[in-house]
Amino acid sequence: KRAVLGFLPKNWRYNFIRQSLNLPKSLDPQLCIKVAKTKEEFEEAFEVLHDTLVDFKEISTQANNIWLTKFHALPTTTVIVAKWNNEVIGTVSLTTDSAFRLPSDSIVDINSLRSHSEKNIGELYGLGLRPHHTNVFFPLIKFTYEYARRYQGIDDLIVATSRDSLLSELVEALFFAQQINGDWGASQNVKHIDLHHTYFQLVKTYWGRKPSQDLYSFFHKKNFSQLSFPELENTPPQHPKMSPEQLD
Repeated sequence: KRAVLGFLPKNWRYNFIRQSLNLPKSLDPQLCIKVAKTKEEFEEAFEVLHDTLVDFKEISTQANNIWLTKFHALPTTTVIVAKWNNEVIGTVSLTTDSAFRLPSDSIVDINSLRSHSEKNIGELYGLGLRPHHTNVFFPLIKFTYEYARRYQGIDDLIVATSRDSLLSELVEALFFAQQINGDWGASQNVKHIDLHHTYFQLVKTYWGRKPSQDLYSFFHKKNFSQLSFPELENTPPQHPKMSPEQLD
């Protein structure tokens, strides 16, 4: 089906993707999405990420079956986990711009975004899901979207995907991501999402659609008890991170 879609004009393909949405009305009580805090949650998250990357042939199997980058150790990074019956089955990470830069700086020049000094830039990376829990994708992204906006104050969100992957098309079709020109020899495609612009685009594009296709309402109006956000008044600018002990 995707091969056939590839021959269609981009706006037709993106319309098809939007009409194919099947957003959940409710979430299973066994699901919990939260910020990782414990050593076990971090370890399980990096195991899920490792297995996902191996499945997609992005990396070879590692001796310890764990995959993490130097960015995971930074105080500017937050690791988010989706747990099912207390077992991590999905993960994604958010990191904000700092002197250490962002993961995609090795692929593209992000300085054009940095030139807008009033904007806070962040990057979503390290997305991993167990194959039998792919239905957790949209709840996990909803949590990440809200967390980026409300807790980290991110204005521009960088997302790197494998070239010609379904995720690359989803990011453009559903969230109106814009391509960042970079090293075309690289295996990844880097895009950015202007979260302020995206809000209005979500309203314009999804308003009046049936609930299963209404991404605006799903992201901005639906509340799920399974999404466990920290208390804003008790939350410092940066949130639970990996401690030196957890890095050992």
